[in-house]
Amino acid sequence: AAQVLTEALRKELMVFDIGVSSVNPSFHNTNMIAEVETGQDTMRTWNKMSTELQQEYGTGVRDAIIEVGRDMSTSLCWNLEVVVNEVIKALKARDIPGQILVGTDAKYLIPLLRMLPSWLLAMNQKDERIVPAIMNKSDLLK
Repeated sequence: AAQVLTEALRKELMVFDIGVSSVNPSFHNTNMIAEVETGQDTMRTWNKMSTELQQEYGTGVRDAIIEVGRDMSTSLCWNLEVVVNEVIKALKARDIPGQILVGTDAKYLIPLLRMLPSWLLAMNQKDERIVPAIMNKSDLLK
C-alpha cells in the first residue's frame, strides 16, 4: 500500500518538478533486530507459555531458536549507515529513482516477487475481506 501511495504521489508531483521516492531497505540493525539478536523476543514469548508447553518443547528448542535468530540478525542485517549512504547516493543522482532498494536481498528479491502473478501472491495471504458494517459476510457469497 505504501508503495502504491508513493508511486501515485510521484506521478502527481512530477508536474511541479518534485521527486518522490520510497526507501525499501532489507533487514537493517534496529532495536527490533537487537531483540532478536539477544534472544529477548524469544524469551518474552517463552515466558508467556504455560509450564507444560515449555516442558513439551524443552529448553533445547528455545535455545536453538535464539541461536538461529542470532545468526540471521548478524549475517543478514545491514548497518543503518549503509541504508543512509544508499539513500544519499540515490538523491544525488540525476534522476531520482521512484524506489530505492538497499541490500542485495532487496535489490533482487523485491523485483522477482513483483513478477509473480497476483493469484499466486494471494494464495499466501489470509482471505480477510473488509465487509461494510451494513453487510453480512454471507452477502459476499451471493
